[in-house]
Amino acid sequence: AQEPPADLVQSTLDRIQQARQSAIFAQQIQALSAASPGRFRLNDLLAVAAVMLIGLSLAIPVLSKSQSDAQRLACLSNLGMAGQVMGQYQNDFAGHLPRRSAQPGTPWYKVGEAQRSATAPVRSNSAHYFVLLREGYLASQFLACPDNPEAPARLSAAALDWPHANAVSYSYTNQHAPHLVRVDEAPNMPVLADKNPLFLIGGQGDIRLEFNRAASRDSVSVFHGPDGQNVLLRNGSVRWITAPRVPGDEKDNIFLLEGVEQYSGSEVPADANDAFLVP
Repeated sequence: AQEPPADLVQSTLDRIQQARQSAIFAQQIQALSAASPGRFRLNDLLAVAAVMLIGLSLAIPVLSKSQSDAQRLACLSNLGMAGQVMGQYQNDFAGHLPRRSAQPGTPWYKVGEAQRSATAPVRSNSAHYFVLLREGYLASQFLACPDNPEAPARLSAAALDWPHANAVSYSYTNQHAPHLVRVDEAPNMPVLADKNPLFLIGGQGDIRLEFNRAASRDSVSVFHGPDGQNVLLRNGSVRWITAPRVPGDEKDNIFLLEGVEQYSGSEVPADANDAFLVP
């Protein structure tokens, strides 16, 4: 069973407080109505309106937070499902993570670039785990984050990749390195996470990569506010982390390569022990 969210107790208390406040407001409105058995005076109407406005001002933040929590948990569930089917894929392919043909040193950011065939080398890292959709391991809706407004509701099984970079909800471990990544290598390393916020990629027909210099190098994914991101680890577990760091290794940023300052879009990790999740 997945661990409950860290703020479960606080969110429950918030909802209890909201219910109590709503009951108080209802009593106040009933008292105002009883005090004026004849006609309803303007002062009474204004008092009721004020009570309702106060109630709404208290309820809206709680409802907003509840919606945000629900979207984050839905995203967590998506990654949990992806972890299960990756386990099936690894059983079918000698313990390796999903990967298509790729040439080391070629770009990994050209999402949606036209491909001649399913066997042609790809220049999009997202095309590697698109294999899960194409081969029927997973339905496309499980790889669409609820907080991503451009995530397609459904994708064709005949497609080879997402149509463009903004349609991608999750960043995948970089598969353009010469070595194949096995699940039993560094099992605590992230495989998939809410999208990398540090690389800005142009649209279809003008696919360019720009490093987001306006963002801190410790920025979290943009899909769940400034709170953190969901991550799927190689051992199949799913976690919510508040900083973009490998669990148990505070030095390894999951969205960047250690020691690299400038990016052209062809950089790859030196080995399986360096997390580098990219679109």
